[in-house]
Amino acid sequence: MKNLLPLILSIVTLSAIAQNNKCATDLIIENAIIENPSIKNNLDKFYSEFEEYKTKKHRQNIDSVRIIPTVFHVIHQGGNENISKDQILIQLRVLNEDMRRQNSDTTNTPAIFSPFGADTKVEFKLAQIDPWGNCTDGINRVYSHTTNGASGSNGVNTTAYWNSNKYLNIWVVNSMENNGVAGYAYLPNTAPT
Repeated sequence: MKNLLPLILSIVTLSAIAQNNKCATDLIIENAIIENPSIKNNLDKFYSEFEEYKTKKHRQNIDSVRIIPTVFHVIHQGGNENISKDQILIQLRVLNEDMRRQNSDTTNTPAIFSPFGADTKVEFKLAQIDPWGNCTDGINRVYSHTTNGASGSNGVNTTAYWNSNKYLNIWVVNSMENNGVAGYAYLPNTAPT
């Protein structure tokens, strides 16, 4: 059941908020399945386990909050894409407010989704220890051309990556491969290896 938490690979662009761009998760997963059909089995297994989890009457630690160590890989070439720690902390705060349903706009939830709105009991905190046992602030700045036209296929997620079984990896880049895409995420067990 560990894989039920959204330990996903994410790529975020600087223009996401300003340009009302879209998420390309569905397209990314479809392409991953085409490249590796066994991913479909992994995804089916995930959905099956998730349904089983939802129907269990006795879930352990229902009131405890799961803390996910998070690393922001800021892939940059010295420009505006090299965002500040303050910008990262603001986005992390917003993410946590949304995940814990503590955001101020919960009253704007469309009626069709209202019955499903809930505190996920998941919080993301900047990692304090890196994969090699060193202290970190959870921000990994990497100078690389992969910040432009970023995608999994151009190597941005291999330019900087920490084990996704232990960390949530978030990549901040200047631009995405597909115009109009603000970012994407892999569902559990669907990311290419």
